[in-house]
Amino acid sequence: MNSDDRSRWQIYMSILAASAMAHLWQLDSVRFIVPGPTAKTIAMLACFCGMVMAMLLVVVRGGWRVYAAAALATVLFVGSTCVSIRHQKPVYTSDAVSFVHYSALLALEGHNPFQATLWPAANQRFGMPLAYFTRRTDGRPETHYSYPAGAFLLVAPFVHAGMTDLRYLLVGLLVLSAALIALGLRGDDRVAPFLLLVSYPLLSSFTVGSVIDPVWLPLAVGAWLLVERKWFAAACLLGMACSVKQQVWFLAPFLLVAICRSRDARTSLQAGVTALVCFVSVNGYYLWHDPAEWYEGLSTPFFHPLVREGIGLVRLEQGGLLGPIEQWVYLLLAASTFCGLLVAYWKWFERLAPLGPVLGLLPVYLSWRSHAASFYLLPMLLLTGLAVGRPVQPKNRPGKTAP
Repeated sequence: MNSDDRSRWQIYMSILAASAMAHLWQLDSVRFIVPGPTAKTIAMLACFCGMVMAMLLVVVRGGWRVYAAAALATVLFVGSTCVSIRHQKPVYTSDAVSFVHYSALLALEGHNPFQATLWPAANQRFGMPLAYFTRRTDGRPETHYSYPAGAFLLVAPFVHAGMTDLRYLLVGLLVLSAALIALGLRGDDRVAPFLLLVSYPLLSSFTVGSVIDPVWLPLAVGAWLLVERKWFAAACLLGMACSVKQQVWFLAPFLLVAICRSRDARTSLQAGVTALVCFVSVNGYYLWHDPAEWYEGLSTPFFHPLVREGIGLVRLEQGGLLGPIEQWVYLLLAASTFCGLLVAYWKWFERLAPLGPVLGLLPVYLSWRSHAASFYLLPMLLLTGLAVGRPVQPKNRPGKTAP
């Protein structure tokens, strides 16, 4: 088994393990997403389509089987997720998408969402219970917008066109991301991202449950796929992705390291400046008119006194396995782990290159807010790393010989 096959096997096994864990979680939570009869119908349809896809991939020969299986998987994912969306009331079950949607409405009306009080106005606008909000440590709700401006600016055209439920857009963006990943893969591997759509239920359940992350996913995937061929386009996409959610900021240094190791430090610096210019261009209007409110919104996940919760180290503290941990300790652990992974990625780039799209998110497990929503896209990012493949070797530097 050569190194390429070994990397592919490791990534596929990681995806399989994540899918198995997600299915176990889904068995307990599906009753909260759709009614019982509808859930059973979706499960039966999934089993039938799964058998058909297995037959296509194992029995049938010829390149068209990949496209047939991918099409069937896409139809199953889109159909089952849209059925779940249609049956769920209210429209949104978290303030992640409701705040973005309401901010897009405000922006279209000429208002500054960073200056507005979104709770309880957004809940009332979309028929959500007032109890749906992000809670501070004092029990009060977080009432202001807390993402970069790109999140609501990118969905604003669809809101202006009359879309009343952004979750249908999120489904389309997940399919678009799978298609982009497939373009970077070869042969039968191209069906993998589409099979992931139906084999990994968190993609559907988190979309139905109103998580905004699919907005930045195709931008990040495109940036990584172009990192070795067209660094300028990759940097522009990176800047756009960073303008959607702060989570992408942790991926940016790894992409810049990939550009540096594949090309040179000057190109990496130029890419970083280009990404920063794109980020500022998207946020520039709101940064110029009210920099204090803009900074207050973007700093919310890092410095505001929000309730501690998550699936990482903080879960051990809440479960009593660890004593009370100060917030600065969480920050120190996450920051030191991030720096260590970045150094390791630089030093062993040839070995760790396929893991570049995911390493930046791993330190979030050690933070004081490590929501499952921060990690549910990791399998898609793992496939992105596989699509990027092995790095192009940089040109020999003066005084050094090729290995």
